[in-house]
Amino acid sequence: MALVHVDKGQSCRFRKMRPSTDDDGQDNTLVILLAAKGQKEFENAYDVFDDLFAKVSPGIVIAAQLKPESGNSAEVEIPYGLQKLAEEHNVGTLRGCLIKAISNEDGFNNHWPTYYPEVLSSIGLGKTDLNLLHFHVSAGSFPVSSAILNLSRILDCSSWVTLEDRDQGKWLASEITPPDITSAQASTFAKCAEDAIASGGPRPFSPSELQSIAGTPKSKGVSRSMSEVISKGLIEKISEKSYSGEVQYLPTEDALLEGIFSLSSKTSETLPKSPQTGIMITARASWSKDQFISFLQEHGFPLQASKIALIVCDFADNPDLIQKGAEFAEAVNALTGRSLVEGVRTCDQLIPVHGETDLSSCSFRILSQMHSIIRGNDGLMIDWSIISTGIPAILRHHFQRYAQTVGLTILDPIRGLSSGSGTRGAKFDLSGKDIVTHRIEVPSIGEIRKLQRIWCDDRMHVSESLATCLMYSDHSDGSPLPRDRLRELNHTFFEPGEWQYSDHNNPKDVARKSIERLQELGAITDRKDAFELTDVGEAGARLVRIRKEAL
Repeated sequence: MALVHVDKGQSCRFRKMRPSTDDDGQDNTLVILLAAKGQKEFENAYDVFDDLFAKVSPGIVIAAQLKPESGNSAEVEIPYGLQKLAEEHNVGTLRGCLIKAISNEDGFNNHWPTYYPEVLSSIGLGKTDLNLLHFHVSAGSFPVSSAILNLSRILDCSSWVTLEDRDQGKWLASEITPPDITSAQASTFAKCAEDAIASGGPRPFSPSELQSIAGTPKSKGVSRSMSEVISKGLIEKISEKSYSGEVQYLPTEDALLEGIFSLSSKTSETLPKSPQTGIMITARASWSKDQFISFLQEHGFPLQASKIALIVCDFADNPDLIQKGAEFAEAVNALTGRSLVEGVRTCDQLIPVHGETDLSSCSFRILSQMHSIIRGNDGLMIDWSIISTGIPAILRHHFQRYAQTVGLTILDPIRGLSSGSGTRGAKFDLSGKDIVTHRIEVPSIGEIRKLQRIWCDDRMHVSESLATCLMYSDHSDGSPLPRDRLRELNHTFFEPGEWQYSDHNNPKDVARKSIERLQELGAITDRKDAFELTDVGEAGARLVRIRKEAL
């Protein structure tokens, strides 16, 4: 019988339990990012994670919380509901871990190539099989959940969100792996999304209408393509035929969501060298005008930007969005002397209430408003940023994917967790006087793909080279490793059998092959005299060392 371990200081003790395993006898590992104590996702953890446990069947559960930046090091407080679920589902090991919060204070390294490996190390996966690894990402602070979501993509493992289905009166777990679609299907969905944004909702289309879309299949190929996406639940065949008697199809909410991602990647613009800065605000319609003004003054960001956009959102309170929009627009003008770019945008019922379908619908509606601002006539050629606090946690993964695709900078006004009297013996500090220090650094979609390749690349001249470059950079204040010293320094830093090249390799051949492979992976620049790590190369080197030494 296995033992469930809960970190000291917890209310529950060691309990004997039978581990949960897959067909090969290996444990599924579930990493849960906890909400703050006092929030319903923490206090009602049993209901929130019951469906997730049923779908993942974890044998190991790791509960992650934010680590205070100052004061005594806190212990992870695992909610009672999570402990009860571990008992009922025969979890073999339940433990906690602390993850460093992002800070805007001097002296903290929040650069993502350094921060992401630190997060992975903090979780402490040990010898976990990555095929059996699952991350829960719809809780906690935005920067940490963002890091964990991107790590799950880099490691190519499963990620989940939990959402409350109010119709059923229960919480559901939804896996959020993007569907595998072809470039032709992506083009089709992009057209569907474009039409839906213009008309205010999805509209049916016929095969002949597809022929005008670049990259879509022609004639007989259309039926085959539609058959595939229908089986994936992305397109529905409807009974009503077109005016010309053709069969018609209707995109689902999931298809529209994929379409806006595809649309955003196809319409990216190159900004000028010194673009105007823009702040996008998602404001709760339940606020009073005075509360909204206080929000603008407290965060400070709108006062620094040359352009301001506003989306007024209904979080299931059913206010008059038109009236609220007019009040908030007046407040922006009075405080900044500026009018809103693209006028007031609105988004009703932003909190999902009907399960997974509603999740996609809510995400598409808020992203379509953002897209209309960024790609509108007045929104082009502006360096846009958006404040993260207006986005519900359950929509973060879609919001982040869109932001990474279109190049929208996310600002987090809540930076750092200091000691003090809060719900967990600590409190958050709000700050918003400097846009730059509050930008959440994330890799682009392209950089994530490169990191995936580096993570999985076991060829010689990759791991050894990256480890040597990283070791040299860390010991030389960031200077790049001279090309002609690669093998020499590799043998200086590492022992045989660790990260060291085999002795029979020709030094010049080692450098040449390493240069070729690391440049192919995007890990180094194209310098001819030295191995200069890119952000991808630095992050890849640190992650690979964790994989080789800990996993």
